[in-house]
Amino acid sequence: MDRATVDGHAYRSDEMASGGWYQSKPTGAEGKVFIGTPSRFVFALDHETGEEIWRFELGAAVSGAPAYANGTKLWEYPIEDGCMNASPALSGNRIYISMSARQAAIPVASRIRCLDADDGTEIWEHPGGGITGPAVAGGKVYFASTSNPFFCCVDAEGNGDGTTDCLWRCEMSERVYESVPAIYAGRAFILNEDGYLYAFE
Repeated sequence: MDRATVDGHAYRSDEMASGGWYQSKPTGAEGKVFIGTPSRFVFALDHETGEEIWRFELGAAVSGAPAYANGTKLWEYPIEDGCMNASPALSGNRIYISMSARQAAIPVASRIRCLDADDGTEIWEHPGGGITGPAVAGGKVYFASTSNPFFCCVDAEGNGDGTTDCLWRCEMSERVYESVPAIYAGRAFILNEDGYLYAFE
């Protein structure tokens, strides 16, 4: 991707001196556009002019879409037992992230983690996710997996002991790569590696 377009405004990657292959999608809020880069930076740009407002350097390339804040570093969560390759989901004071453990390019294990958005404390963990992110709606977290063919729905709050309840799960014919559930009118939709769009109710 050589440019990001938000509300009709295009922002070229070479104008941010980053280049490379962009996986991060732009996020727009309050007159600003936020985007991660392969060169380890998250940029905030003016929505009207495209001028840089601030940048923040991370420890590796950014492939997930940024979640909006005010540009101040509040906390950091160490990724010591895997990697994160999907955009986080925010709901209230909870943030939901997708983790994967890899021997090569494809995850051999994956999990969804719920963190406290105020301080980064881990609240619960559940198998699932990988190179696919979660979605949150109605007190539930929906996600697929890159390490198994199941689509899951779990309780968003958790049990208070580091776990959460799986409310239901459905088996698909394949795993999911780089697709995030879309929630609409009480249904969850997900693109599968088998070439089909699945709908769950």
